[in-house]
Amino acid sequence: MKGSCHKSPPKDEDSAPVTIGELMRQYSHRLQGLLPEQWSVVRAISRCREALMGWRKLKCKKCGEKVYLYRSCRNRHCPLCQGVARAKWVRDRLKELLPVPYFHVVFTLAGELRALALRNKKVMYDILFRASSETLMEVSERNLNARIGALGILHTWGQQMMDHPHIHFIVTGGGLSLDGLRWIFGKQKYFLPKDILSEVFQGKLLDYIGQAYRAGELIFPGQIEHLADPVKFAQLMRSVVQKRLVVHIKRPFGGPEQVLCYLGRYTHRVAITNERILKLENEMVTFQYKDYADKNKVKTMELPVEAFLRRFLMHVLPERFKKIRMYGIWGNRAKKKLLPQCRDLIAKQKPAKMAEMLIAPGLEVREPEPTICPKCGGKDFEVIEDVTPRRFRRRERKNQKGVDVNTS
Repeated sequence: MKGSCHKSPPKDEDSAPVTIGELMRQYSHRLQGLLPEQWSVVRAISRCREALMGWRKLKCKKCGEKVYLYRSCRNRHCPLCQGVARAKWVRDRLKELLPVPYFHVVFTLAGELRALALRNKKVMYDILFRASSETLMEVSERNLNARIGALGILHTWGQQMMDHPHIHFIVTGGGLSLDGLRWIFGKQKYFLPKDILSEVFQGKLLDYIGQAYRAGELIFPGQIEHLADPVKFAQLMRSVVQKRLVVHIKRPFGGPEQVLCYLGRYTHRVAITNERILKLENEMVTFQYKDYADKNKVKTMELPVEAFLRRFLMHVLPERFKKIRMYGIWGNRAKKKLLPQCRDLIAKQKPAKMAEMLIAPGLEVREPEPTICPKCGGKDFEVIEDVTPRRFRRRERKNQKGVDVNTS
């Protein structure tokens, strides 16, 4: 059993740390005009690990101490609920890693298109995935004569929680030859031509946005209403054409273990963690951010609580939208057949690399900490009460009726 334990239901204290959940519980009633998926996230995070979600009452088998284990919301936007999902996902990826160099490539949506993307999330984020993944596949086939593996992770925020859609790709430094007969090893410190990647990506991105516009798939509410005019929309597209979209290729990873460490940090991130929230004072939230334009200095920003929550909710993804996608030899339809084939070819061509992979350190997945008895440190419990959310609500209604009867 995993989670945080308490000897009794938690109480409000002045010294308690400020969390997204606490801010939601106190101030979400002030928010107006939210989308249904945003309200769903507000409800989930507000109730996460609270009595409304129910709990399990546990008894330590060693000392008899009783603790409460509160249920989590498991929402993918909740800062408290990503540990288990991240560990499971990374563990599943272990068997898909190959003993080859890996590169980190970042594709970013142009600033001029962010307002359009914010109001057309599903269409625009799908286009961003499609344009960037096709760019990687096509340029690698043309330059390496190989089919690479690529794993893309969508992030929609910057350090200050403003809209900044970009996709982090982990890509193999080399790939399966197009005839499938050998593994083509890329250069150790060089992936693909950066200028060509940028040019192809820009062309594909604008082409697919234009197609979506002509097909009537985009909407133009509020501040972007003027873009419904074809002339204004064409002017927007021209402004992006005149600006070269930069594709960032970061230094290669040292090996599969570094890739795993990266994945563990980035795959299940949310817009801001509770640790970055410093204080709530006079309905102003102070939080930390890293200023990449100023030598990565850590700075603080203060926002009214409602503005802070709106920034957080700006990054709620459409329901069932897949923010992690795999392509090439890692694609869902291909990996079952191609990954064993790639391993066999690498083992034949460079046996030492496969041996290194099998004994590589650091490939263990760190699981969330189990529940620990606050009295004796024991980890073995028995469940003596299991309260579901439905059972809790029923109990509350009965208690309320009892209060009404006593006060009448």
